Amino acid sequence: MVQRTCTRLTMLAAVLALTAGAARFAHAQGDVQAFPRPGGAVLVTWLASPDPAVAGYNVYRRESSLTADKAVPASPQMVTGTSLLDAGTDSKGLPLGQAVSYFVRPVYTDSSGKQTEGPNSVEATATPQNPLALPPGNFMFYDIDTAYPGSVTVDGSTLTLRASGSSLWDSSDAQTFVATPVSGNFQATVQIKERPINVEPDNGSGNSKIALELRTGLYPSEAWAAIFTSVDRNDPGPIHFEGHTVPHAGYPSNFSEGGPSTDDTTYPLWLRLVLQGTKATAFISTDGKTFDPVGGEHDFGTLPPQLYVGLAIAADKPGQYSVAKFDIPSFEIKKQ
Repeated sequence: MVQRTCTRLTMLAAVLALTAGAARFAHAQGDVQAFPRPGGAVLVTWLASPDPAVAGYNVYRRESSLTADKAVPASPQMVTGTSLLDAGTDSKGLPLGQAVSYFVRPVYTDSSGKQTEGPNSVEATATPQNPLALPPGNFMFYDIDTAYPGSVTVDGSTLTLRASGSSLWDSSDAQTFVATPVSGNFQATVQIKERPINVEPDNGSGNSKIALELRTGLYPSEAWAAIFTSVDRNDPGPIHFEGHTVPHAGYPSNFSEGGPSTDDTTYPLWLRLVLQGTKATAFISTDGKTFDPVGGEHDFGTLPPQLYVGLAIAADKPGQYSVAKFDIPSFEIKKQ
């Protein structure tokens, strides 16, 4: 993987921003989440227990190839808050490019002051990494609500994304997302070089989605919009513009609009997302010059000052992996 190291200030700003996001969304989102941070660290967040007997939390880390009984403490002491920035427990830090999984145990204190651990939480997975330098900026890849880590490789002008994730549909939201923060109006474009495929095993669902996506955040089930092609979806065709928003002013919370038929879909294929204010539109092209709309305009009503924009795969079946190849020079995010 081609990687670049960001400055300490960038790293600190990113950690503070995501920690603030964790505090804001903690009571509305899932249990335990893990996010790679610049410099190879991982930010782990979790929900606070309502039990007054819980004095804090012990956080455990394991290599994703190992079983939970092989996990080691990610912190030498109990954590009294609801987040931990894990940079490794020795001078070597966390191995870059190797997925790790985390779980949290509550620590109970009885009337005598004796402390005991509770059961394991659900697990969250992340891959320690440095930012990936692409034409629009520095990108990180995030495994959102999936225990099956994705991977990103760069070979010349080709970025290959291999990922699992069970769904990108309405509020179901399990995927690998290669993203960068974006503020304000933008036009994002990328070329998919060839038809995506399923691998490992090769009998997976044809509904695997390979998308250009915008999101309001990195937690599961946040608002999103994506223009995608699929591995082998035929009804009415492989291309759709879909999203999940908050209902407002007559706009439904979820939308799905189809594009050309299977017979009219060829590769290479260009995908484009445009955001103006709070309204998103989607387009496709077969030559990178003339773009045709897919569906109509969808209004999010309100959006945070910063969004995440990037490439995503949701392979439709947990453990099923899909692979897509993107043309790096074509990938651009233009401010409007």
